[in-house]
Amino acid sequence: MAPDASDPESGPGHAHGDKAEGGMAGAAGKTGSAARAGAKATTVLLIRHGETPTTGKVLPGRAKGLGLSDRGREQAEARAAAIVGTHKVAAIYSSPMERAQQ
Repeated sequence: MAPDASDPESGPGHAHGDKAEGGMAGAAGKTGSAARAGAKATTVLLIRHGETPTTGKVLPGRAKGLGLSDRGREQAEARAAAIVGTHKVAAIYSSPMERAQQ
């Protein structure tokens, strides 16, 4: 199928049916949804830090030295326990801010 110049999704690198250029090829040379059927999905969890002493009062931005409150530490521990019990964690990416590292 030839790309349609009026269609913004029909340029180079966009899929056209199961014949996508650069598509995922399976062991038998399958492309498109047939090859993805055997692939495992990646789960991405986005988690915000727990409460700080200024939660609900001030939006501190990148204030240094602002850690979690006691309640925030409890929230972080509960979230960590829930994740460990339900997900296999391959990587963790975090803000450098103290409250996100706790």
